[in-house]
Amino acid sequence: MGWQPRVAQDPQRAVIVALIAALWIGVGIFTVFTVFDVISNDPVSAASSSPSPDAPTEAGSTQGVGADGSAPTTGGSSTTSKTAPELPDEGPGVSEPGVLLVVTPSRGGAFDVWERVRLPDPVDTVTLSPPDVAAAGSQFEGAEPVVTMVQLSVEGQPIAVADGVVDGPYDIPVEREITQFDLSYQLDGTSVRSLPSTARRALAAVSPLLDDTPYNLPVAVIVNGPVLGVDCPLLDLSDRACGRGTPERMEVSPYLPFDDALITVQFDLPGR
Repeated sequence: MGWQPRVAQDPQRAVIVALIAALWIGVGIFTVFTVFDVISNDPVSAASSSPSPDAPTEAGSTQGVGADGSAPTTGGSSTTSKTAPELPDEGPGVSEPGVLLVVTPSRGGAFDVWERVRLPDPVDTVTLSPPDVAAAGSQFEGAEPVVTMVQLSVEGQPIAVADGVVDGPYDIPVEREITQFDLSYQLDGTSVRSLPSTARRALAAVSPLLDDTPYNLPVAVIVNGPVLGVDCPLLDLSDRACGRGTPERMEVSPYLPFDDALITVQFDLPGR
């Protein structure tokens, strides 16, 4: 018969050799993938590509803390204080005790409001309350003011306001006694349609969010437009047309006593 290879003479042995070879190939592939996985999950490499928990985020802003040292409540309230609008150099709330109220019509009949408060004596609690606008006229007797996006800041540092909402008398403790602070918020629910009048004509009532204080502080009011007119319904009849300036910026003159700090703003609702 002549010489033949032993493998050909023993087919069962050939199968065994093939299985052993396949096993070694599998072991090699598994080793390669294991090494690759270890390298890709190397904690040193991960640490070099992950930001430090103490590093600032891309927003670049540092979150404020609440009066009790806790993180500020988010929800409707941002953790950074808004930039103040253009303010006068002097007057109530700025260079002397009192309140500066800056009012700007927003969408849907709402108003963006900024208050700067300067008190004659230090306090360690700020008390806020939704404005009572019923005294502005019979059309406002059923009004339900909605105050949202509330921010309180002291020297530019925000203090947490739960959910950014003030829906009743609300005391906010601060870490130290203060005499000056800023408030910003959105006021809704105090606009009514002027009837009879032209389409989209509306009338709104606005007063400070700061609750009653022991002092009848003077209140300066600036209304950014466009608006059609500003009145002070709690003043004597001859003084009620109190807005001075242009449709783009009106100032109330004279300053209002805190107890009479209620204005009405006539304006046109934005078209759809």
